[in-house]
Amino acid sequence: MDGRASADVELIAYHDLEARPSFKLALQVVDERWVLYATRFWEPGIWILDVTEPRRPEIIGVIVATDGPLVATWQVQVAHGLLVGSLEHRPPAWGGDPQHATDEGIVLYDVREPRAPVELGCHRYGASGTHRNFYDGGRYVHATAAVPGHDGNIYSVLDVGDPAAPREVGRWFLASSTSRAARVRTAACRSTDRRMRWGTVATSRTAPPGS
Repeated sequence: MDGRASADVELIAYHDLEARPSFKLALQVVDERWVLYATRFWEPGIWILDVTEPRRPEIIGVIVATDGPLVATWQVQVAHGLLVGSLEHRPPAWGGDPQHATDEGIVLYDVREPRAPVELGCHRYGASGTHRNFYDGGRYVHATAAVPGHDGNIYSVLDVGDPAAPREVGRWFLASSTSRAARVRTAACRSTDRRMRWGTVATSRTAPPGS
């Protein structure tokens, strides 16, 4: 026994990804080809594999969103030819040094041609990055973002109708997550625009232009 066990499933293929382990996965179908995106764990980057023939997975490309070794690109979502990648400061427990990480936020790619992804735009929050983001097509990306003045991550909604210029249109957070200085600013804003604290947005299934 090699330690593996399964029931009602069969292992049919394995790829060592050039000895660079993967983490999160996303799958799309392009012109009847099945394309798998696999984020690298120990270094920035996203593998692109053709898995149309599942017994013969093939690397067909790689996305390197940053050259900062202290930045993790663990999260990936893809739909309607738009890939949403994340940038976040790698935690010390995983070999990171947040004080010297060089980038953060969300990066958008046109992956209608998987072998030639094109960076379209990015959005930066000004803190340590995003984690556990969600996108299944349409106009909005739902992100969990670290933002200045908050402990931990908050819920943020990005409008990606123009992928070259994504913009935040809503956010939600617990009052207890704010720092003391941020609570003063939030209280001042709340009297003029409650949406700055309790953001709401109507979602749409309409795909971004060009998707």
